Amino acid sequence: MRSLILGSVLLAGSIFDLAFSASTASPKAHRLTRRANPSLDSSFGASDTETQQINNAFFDAIELASYAVVADIDTNGPIFAKYFNLADKGTVRSVFMSIMGNPADVMNPGTTGNDLLGKITVTRSDPDGDCAADATLMAQLAQYDTDTPLLEVCPGAGFGHGAIGKDPNKVVCENLGDTVSWRMETLGSILLHEYTHYTNLVVPPLSAETDDLDDGFGPINTRALDKSLAKTNADSYSWYANVRIQYRNVASECRQPNAAVAR
Repeated sequence: MRSLILGSVLLAGSIFDLAFSASTASPKAHRLTRRANPSLDSSFGASDTETQQINNAFFDAIELASYAVVADIDTNGPIFAKYFNLADKGTVRSVFMSIMGNPADVMNPGTTGNDLLGKITVTRSDPDGDCAADATLMAQLAQYDTDTPLLEVCPGAGFGHGAIGKDPNKVVCENLGDTVSWRMETLGSILLHEYTHYTNLVVPPLSAETDDLDDGFGPINTRALDKSLAKTNADSYSWYANVRIQYRNVASECRQPNAAVAR
């Protein structure tokens, strides 16, 4: 079972409400439409707030992956080396591309997610009792090496998070961080982390699904991690995508994050 836990710093409420629109400075790649999402089990109500949030997070996870791919062909790309070995750039890009569904044109993708994501079932019912036993546990992917993984989302994931796109919990610019921190975490980035554990989705290009390395969680550890290990670490993908989308695409009325952090 692959899991994502909180680091030593607790998540700080809502993070993003970046409404991507024609007025927002963003790569022209993001002409995205909704896709067939993972299935929600009966633990989610038909119209409750958490159901709305998780449905938005499905879209946001793909949005994060797509920005990571577009960033790879941007000239402003020194951030990659903060998270991965430069020699692994092709492999890392292929992981994000697989999550996106391997669109022929990354600047105008015809799909917004791999069909394999539709085989995932998402639950908040805590069938193994792991969420209750560990308050720091945010999510975990059970049966990750089968055709039908079970993605367990725990209360620690913080359904109060904002989102990259639309979200029931609107936040103000003051809630955006100026530096790379836990405040940049979103429910979509948690899902992206879990997607990289799904064997059928990421093997190949990886030789095995990603792991959760003990010293590879969070905004600081992922940057300090031995770069030869980064492509096998789930949170490295999540945080690289978080930083790429935060650094380049904060809504025009909000301040930009500290550029020194990204260089």
